[in-house]
Amino acid sequence: MIRPVAGRPLGETLAGIWYRLRIPLFASPLYRPMLGGPPAWQLAVAPPDPWPGDADRGAAILAGTFAFHQVVETAEGEAIWDIETAPRPWRDELHSFEWMADLRTLGGSAARRRARELVAGWCRRFGWWDRVAWHPPVLARRVVAWLGFYDFFAASADDALRTRFFRALMRQLRHLDRTAGAARAPMDRLVVAKALIAAGIALPEDADRLSAGLARLRRILARDFLPDGGHAARAPCVQFRTLRHLVDIRAALGAASRPIPAAVQQAIDRLAGVVRFLRHGDGGLALFHDGNEGEGWLIDVVLAQAVSRAGLPARLPETGFERLQAGRTVVLMDVGGPPPPGMDWAAHASALAFEMSVGKERLVVNMGAAPPGQAEWRKLQRATAAHSTLVVADTNSARLKPAGGFARASGTVAARREDQDGSALVDARHDLYAGRFGLVHRRRLFLAPGGEDLRGEDTLSPAQGKGAGAGGGHDFALRFHLHPDVSASLLTGGGALLRLARGGFWRMRASGAAMALAESAYFGHDGEMKRAQQIVLGGATGNGETVVKWALQREKRK
Repeated sequence: MIRPVAGRPLGETLAGIWYRLRIPLFASPLYRPMLGGPPAWQLAVAPPDPWPGDADRGAAILAGTFAFHQVVETAEGEAIWDIETAPRPWRDELHSFEWMADLRTLGGSAARRRARELVAGWCRRFGWWDRVAWHPPVLARRVVAWLGFYDFFAASADDALRTRFFRALMRQLRHLDRTAGAARAPMDRLVVAKALIAAGIALPEDADRLSAGLARLRRILARDFLPDGGHAARAPCVQFRTLRHLVDIRAALGAASRPIPAAVQQAIDRLAGVVRFLRHGDGGLALFHDGNEGEGWLIDVVLAQAVSRAGLPARLPETGFERLQAGRTVVLMDVGGPPPPGMDWAAHASALAFEMSVGKERLVVNMGAAPPGQAEWRKLQRATAAHSTLVVADTNSARLKPAGGFARASGTVAARREDQDGSALVDARHDLYAGRFGLVHRRRLFLAPGGEDLRGEDTLSPAQGKGAGAGGGHDFALRFHLHPDVSASLLTGGGALLRLARGGFWRMRASGAAMALAESAYFGHDGEMKRAQQIVLGGATGNGETVVKWALQREKRK
């Protein structure tokens, strides 16, 4: 069960309110003189940005096409900055300048000129406060990108561009100094701290900014991490992004010959192990809690840059995941409770869901996460039914807020584990359905030695104090979402045959429920939706215990 972590502090809540109250001031001409201060003309250190971009995306940007979150906008020259009708997530990505990595990877003088043109255009159009472009998390991402790609686009630029760049940079930093506390989501808080640290290193005459960034980072490391090393938001994608940010911070401090705080190095070492734990055999991440697979090669690069010798943890009891591995088979199971308030922004109602991969092929999955801006898909994918777990009365195991997080998260999730002679057994339970239906869900997963036999047992039983006849008469569905590369067919004699893309076969058998096939969808990568199938074991609860047993076994065919 997850150990409680403090939610968002009162000070940060008040900072968010204070930011909104000051928006009329920011938008006023009276605010412009407040952004004045000592000028800067060069960087003492350019914080390194070692991460590769995508040359194809860089070529598209060179041609005037920007594609983010399944939205594509095209404009010549600087006209891209005049687009105000695109969805907010697209505009956030545009103003972040993180796509500069794609131009740098493309390389060449044309890419460098395009980068300078876009920076100059931004400075002319957004050199003063703007509600979208200067929103603190977006501003922080842009500061980090501008500093990290400085050598690519600005180091050899003419004096006019460099002057415009530094004036815009310093105005933004002064605004960020005043509004850093308005960042709400955990990743936003971390990127704000990262921006302050990077700027304090690049412009060392302002030691206060570096100190402020390091102080924020210390608070984040003390509050947002769990005893097993995982981030309290629980999502695999958050673990990976946090690791990448911390590696960047360590690299920036190292480039300036600054001491690396011990807490930063410890967090990197432990997070590297957490990220390895949450990967499937194809190198991508498990799809729990608003995340996608990510790019396996990029995860490899980040882990290599982490320079951590941490191996796979045996368990992640506080982060709330179990990993069963035998032979070429990996099973990852969500056995954690709802994250605390302030950390639950990415959480799904996925209690006791699991995923399974065989070698580099995924077999059983969760649906993943649609891009920001697709409200209906995102609502669907946060639901319990979008995960490979049991659903009672088509009702989520946790009450979800439309904008993210849980409206009410009462109940417990617990798990124990046994390993013996190459086999692994996880015995987990949650009582999140107890208040509404008087039921407790228990799931036992057993992976046999060799990894070719996964057995499951799902039990719905009356919650303590509800009486022996409680919980009867409720429909339930046990869902197994399949990867799009897996084809399934029901067998005449019962069960289902699953065929993997590379020719492997698995057979599913079940008792205690009726088996059916249904449609599903899969968002394995950002902006990519694929049709898929799911196996559904359906029935209704009776008085006392309702037990469904099932097995996934490799089918050996000649």
